[in-house]
Amino acid sequence: MTTSVQVQSTTALGLPTADEVVLDPISEREWRVIDTRLSQQDAPSVLGFIERFGDDYEVLVIGHGFERWSFTSLRDAKAHFTQ
Repeated sequence: MTTSVQVQSTTALGLPTADEVVLDPISEREWRVIDTRLSQQDAPSVLGFIERFGDDYEVLVIGHGFERWSFTSLRDAKAHFTQ
């Protein structure tokens, strides 16, 4: 017997809005970025990570490969996931 599981991806849904992106704290300076349109039990709900380094916020975007970005505010770092 074969069981089929359908997993949606954020690519199929398009980019999330600011209200659909939440930051899940990992530590005082690290956050997991979650797309709330998908079940948090599904790996595709994790869009990436944000980590504070000094005065900057480093963004790691997970998708087709990895992209790194740097921002001066947590707000701008989070907003990057909606663009």
